[in-house]
Amino acid sequence: MKSRVLAMLFLCFALFIVVPLSASAATSVQATGQGQLVISANFSGSTYAEVYVSNQYGQEVYDKIFTSAGGSGTINASIPNLPYGTYKIIIGGQAITVSNLHYGFQ
Repeated sequence: MKSRVLAMLFLCFALFIVVPLSASAATSVQATGQGQLVISANFSGSTYAEVYVSNQYGQEVYDKIFTSAGGSGTINASIPNLPYGTYKIIIGGQAITVSNLHYGFQ
């Protein structure tokens, strides 16, 4: 009896963990520098891609949603006048695939 209950609890736990992870995807990278941060990429599998950039203190410096037509789209983001620091770039969306990601300071 105990083994059945434990098996059911484990199965429920696995479902609660696996299902949310498979439903959304995100790409995360870091860039260090100053000036204008330029981000470009292609995405597919979703009707939108959200680009979120935060500084080394976790403060948001940029957040924009790029939409697509027919399940694929392009990201072209530019964030000017950033002071020197390390910035975390996250690109996410529902079941999104990101390709040709280029980012850096100019």
